[in-house]
Amino acid sequence: MKRALLLLLSLCITVCLTGCAGTIAQGDSYNISANRGILEPSEGKAVICYYRIWRFHNGGATFYVFKDNEIVGIAHRGTYFCHETMPGEYSYYVEWGDIGDQTRTSTLIRAEANKQYYISFDVMKEVSKTLALKEMHNLEYVELIKTPASKFNN
Repeated sequence: MKRALLLLLSLCITVCLTGCAGTIAQGDSYNISANRGILEPSEGKAVICYYRIWRFHNGGATFYVFKDNEIVGIAHRGTYFCHETMPGEYSYYVEWGDIGDQTRTSTLIRAEANKQYYISFDVMKEVSKTLALKEMHNLEYVELIKTPASKFNN
């Protein structure tokens, strides 16, 4: 009985861990630190901030944000990150889940120079600066550390 219970527990742990596995490029990592505020865009560029508040929906999943098949950020519950880009129309997409069962949601951004945009994982769309700053107040910052030539291959 004890052996069967241990086997069941091991199976549950394995299923939970693989269900939250993601698609981060091998060798990439990230740091989580205190809230850094919002990055001001460099001259002629735009800043897109993604944030994820502390709700249980998809609670354990790690969300990976891509632009043109390249990872631009990672979000866990209670975190955010900001990504700087050139002006233009972009389809950012978020991906989570394990390799055999991934879920993808995309967001279209029409980025203008010298502006900031806020995307909430809660609703998976752009939200107002006022709402974003209120919800991001106590979140931690996630910084993606990319290794050379780390691209996601579809």
